[in-house]
Amino acid sequence: MDRGPLRVLRQDPAVSDQDALAGLRRGDAGGVLRVLGEPDVVAGELAAAGWSVLTVRAATAAQLHAGLGAALGPRRYGANLDALWDVLADLDAPTALLWTGWDELVVAEPEAWRRLLDVLGRRAASTPPFAVLLLQAGGG
Repeated sequence: MDRGPLRVLRQDPAVSDQDALAGLRRGDAGGVLRVLGEPDVVAGELAAAGWSVLTVRAATAAQLHAGLGAALGPRRYGANLDALWDVLADLDAPTALLWTGWDELVVAEPEAWRRLLDVLGRRAASTPPFAVLLLQAGGG
């Protein structure tokens, strides 16, 4: 399995993902982070810190688009990368996407993974803060 794209998730290798998660709890800017934790616990902590939280379980790009469409509610979402960028660019409050099942997408659809990671990473670099937490069980 090519795990190369995972190496670019954190800009500062001296900062652990758990430290970065603590920064999100303090209201620091977002990013794309691989984090150990249970979705309900992490969602509760981020919501208490003032973040809007979207939770998605998706092992394919199609599942991610469907999950985001459901999580975003009545907004119109075209379920493609252009529509993803548009809806993320319209966010007007700090928002965290908690994504489980992402590791299956890395293996099953590596090109889709790279394209999604590019869009999500570009959005995470802008304002208002946006964070993608790639959750793995075992923390918490």
